[in-house]
Amino acid sequence: MRLVEYMFEKRGNDITREQAIELVSNEHKDAFNAQVAIYRGVHGYGDYAFIDPSKSNRPRVSANTGNHYTLIMDNSSSWKSYPKRSKSLICSTDEGYAIDFGKTYRVYPINGGKIGVCPYRDIWESGHVPGCEFTDVTDNINQIVRTDPIKMDDVDDSYNKMAKAFEKIDKKKDEVLNFMVKYAGTYEKYYLPFLIVICSLE
Repeated sequence: MRLVEYMFEKRGNDITREQAIELVSNEHKDAFNAQVAIYRGVHGYGDYAFIDPSKSNRPRVSANTGNHYTLIMDNSSSWKSYPKRSKSLICSTDEGYAIDFGKTYRVYPINGGKIGVCPYRDIWESGHVPGCEFTDVTDNINQIVRTDPIKMDDVDDSYNKMAKAFEKIDKKKDEVLNFMVKYAGTYEKYYLPFLIVICSLE
């Protein structure tokens, strides 16, 4: 019977067992009675914790990888019906998978809370186009923005920075594509127009 956050930095608070019982008896009771359980593995908390990700002072930033796909999910019109990833808790319905990330907690979302579900084991395996996972998106954005024709670093901390980088790519797409084909043998041509379409300013 635990409520927990998962963020790059600790943004929740430990609560008592009595406070946890009060929450799952009222504002979080729908999740308590749900047929599908949600879990999160995380470090740094006691037995019970609480987080409201929508009120966090700092948005969630992807750890150990580029933040491009989070910026896309937060800002692209294709994802407007989904919760903002930077203001969400990242969880799993697989308790065995959650334990890989730390101490495993059962998560009880607030009644009526918006939940986005990916159709695969991990969001990394999801994407806009068949055969193009978010791992591919992030890896190829990293490659493209660091090519000689573009040379823009630190474009994953702001959607506007990323969009401006791709405006620059739009103007030099033939040059960028030639560079990528010449120096990155595994690069597939459809990634470039795909990324330009979803990352252009809206």
